[in-house]
Amino acid sequence: MIISLNWLKSYIPSLDAEAEEIAAILTDIGLEVESIEEFESVKGGLKGLVIGYVAEKEKHPDADKLSITRVSVDNSGTLHQVVCGAPNVAKGQKVIVALPGTTIHPSEGESFKIKLSKIRGVESAGMICAEDEIGLGSSHDGIMILPEDAPVGMLASDYFNVSADKVIHIGLTPNRIDAASHLGVARDLVAALRQRQKTSHSLQFPQLHEKIEGKASVSVKIENENDCKTYLALEVTGVKVGPSPSWLKKNIEAIGVRSINNIVDITNFVMHECGQPLHAFDAAKIGGNQLVVRRAKADEKFVTLDGIERKLNVNDLVIADQEKPMCLAGVFGGLHSGVTNETTAIVLESAWFNPVVVRKTARAHELHTDSSFRFERGADPMKTEWAMLRAAQLMVDIAGGKINGLTRIEHPFAKVNIEFSPAGLNAFTGQEIPANEIESILTSLDFKIESKGDIWKLEAPLYRVDVTRAVDVYEEVLRIYGYNNIAIPSKVNASPQLSAEPDPERLVETISAFLASKGLTEIMNNSLNAGRTNELNKNENSGDIKLLNPLSSELDVLRNSLLYGGLQSVAYNINRQQHNMAFFEIGSVYTKVANGYHEEQQIGIWYTGKKTNAHWQGTATDATYYTLKGITQSLTDRFVKTKLDSKNGFEHNYLVDVFGIYMNNAAILQGGAVKPEVLKHFDIDQPVYFAEITLRNLIEAIKRTRFKYQEVSKFPVIKRDLSLLLNADVEFAALQQAVLQTNKQLIRSVDVFDVYTGKNMEAGKKSYAISLTIANDEKTMKDEEVESLMQKVMKNITEKTGAVLR
Repeated sequence: MIISLNWLKSYIPSLDAEAEEIAAILTDIGLEVESIEEFESVKGGLKGLVIGYVAEKEKHPDADKLSITRVSVDNSGTLHQVVCGAPNVAKGQKVIVALPGTTIHPSEGESFKIKLSKIRGVESAGMICAEDEIGLGSSHDGIMILPEDAPVGMLASDYFNVSADKVIHIGLTPNRIDAASHLGVARDLVAALRQRQKTSHSLQFPQLHEKIEGKASVSVKIENENDCKTYLALEVTGVKVGPSPSWLKKNIEAIGVRSINNIVDITNFVMHECGQPLHAFDAAKIGGNQLVVRRAKADEKFVTLDGIERKLNVNDLVIADQEKPMCLAGVFGGLHSGVTNETTAIVLESAWFNPVVVRKTARAHELHTDSSFRFERGADPMKTEWAMLRAAQLMVDIAGGKINGLTRIEHPFAKVNIEFSPAGLNAFTGQEIPANEIESILTSLDFKIESKGDIWKLEAPLYRVDVTRAVDVYEEVLRIYGYNNIAIPSKVNASPQLSAEPDPERLVETISAFLASKGLTEIMNNSLNAGRTNELNKNENSGDIKLLNPLSSELDVLRNSLLYGGLQSVAYNINRQQHNMAFFEIGSVYTKVANGYHEEQQIGIWYTGKKTNAHWQGTATDATYYTLKGITQSLTDRFVKTKLDSKNGFEHNYLVDVFGIYMNNAAILQGGAVKPEVLKHFDIDQPVYFAEITLRNLIEAIKRTRFKYQEVSKFPVIKRDLSLLLNADVEFAALQQAVLQTNKQLIRSVDVFDVYTGKNMEAGKKSYAISLTIANDEKTMKDEEVESLMQKVMKNITEKTGAVLR
């Protein structure tokens, strides 16, 4: 929301504060000011430019198209020699002169400073200006020639009435649509000034003089009261469409609104003045002389002001005549019904439209206008007539129109009654706020106090759509009273609470620190996905959670896996020649289940590209399936004893070669290589390895895991190696399990250090070289004991896996 300081001050005549002071107050009362900018109605403000008189002119001796002039810029008699190339320069003219040191701001191009120079050997001490050279227009046919009565020496900024302003950019929160106008901001500002400075500032509304008698010739029909509770149609004839007066153009251009013509500018001005959007129809283009507020017909065609033909749907609300749609209600006007230079009679619309209906239409057609911004958040139903009368009066004054009559349809709005307790407010704040100050604040914010006592009965203004409860009134009082005026207590009381073990937040921090220490980078992705992406992880027992009003088709469902956002990050980096990535993300995934919705916090890990780059001691190594497996095993070893389990032939929606850790058939961790068809969906042409940890399941596993301290053994550790021949389909996990089951007390670990398949190997076979670590914490083992154990190991391996010694 952009507010012009000059415009704002016109409603508070006694306000003399600077923009920075006003910005600080607005921020304190909940209207956060993001920036303050300078605005000038002419770029550069014509600073340094003066009105001069061409006293002499002669031809340049060395250039046919140049003239040597001598101009005066004051009454001292001093003449300044200026070389001029304009064909229309002549003695006796009043012109605009820029002397050396003046900075020129042209209509197009960069600014530049005038310097004392020589042009074709002749000294030139300034410049006689054309209108495009100083930002006053686009013509470059010659210099600007002013009327004979233009006073020599007068500043050009004064002569052309150049205005300077400051514009305040407010980051308006969605609930404060009441402040989406100059009068709305002025109302809050006056309330704050009265409370904090104890001044008698008052809000001065523009006076309305026009009285409307009679009914307009155009009739109005509303098909559904819920879509439009109020519709006013004012007929104004005899208007002359043309340029707006300078004061009107300056006001709207200061806040970034382009001037179009006097009628459209007036509707924009009033909307930014009081917050009520208006729309002007060309009366001659209303078929059947009737306006109908109705829903669009299925696939009905309509051409909007931007010249685009749009296909409407039955959820769209339109303003139509007896033949065709003329306007998307509250959103955008039609190309063939708007005001043009030939328009002589208009019908001015001021209405209240259902915010939900307007919001759906704006989203569906991706039309986000100043009008829809206000209607979809809740326009003030009590301001429709005031805004219409204000605009009508301006049209009479500026466009020479005559008001012919008004057609109105109005349905009552329910009052918002709230019971409020000053004692409750004081208990809420921990500080007593005097009742008279509470009353002053509420009345300055347009709350009606119907009765007082222990419980006050209030009626909230209808434009405050966010105030419906007593706590909302607390907020209104406190933001004007000043949160900084609430004293900080000398002590803070707190009750100690037992936290859950393990603490989920600390667990997440530990995992995050561990992964970062392994060289992974944390990423954060949007929790919204495209519905077609969620299709990659369809589950018959759950469904997508779709947004009712999505911003786009790319962000229309909540994600059901962390995978997609990470793959988008991978694709983004690959497209920028960054092929080596190791990412992790901590976030939630969402699914729709039979009894509602389910949110699950997960940790995603992505590996792709090179694990290490080439260096002077070695070559580059690729990140592989086993790189991911090693990282995840190291991570889970910190918390649980369960080892990774490879799921041979296990079907997964987006992974192959799946491994994981499972507890009671619930996945604590799952990982593997991302399926090629999934990578193709994201235009990724290199392998990506992905793992996901379900935090809730990990916490349950940690609760069941008991770690015991064990002294470092005094007795030696024994190493034994075995070279085995086994079937190619036997996994190391089966071999490892067979070895450990032989004697879990003595055999501490089993590792594979060589795998061979290929030449001189029988078809369907492979060779594993494994290493066993054996230890006895009570004594030194003898060779025969170790040999006996190894025989049992070999027997168990052969029985369980079919492997034999090579």
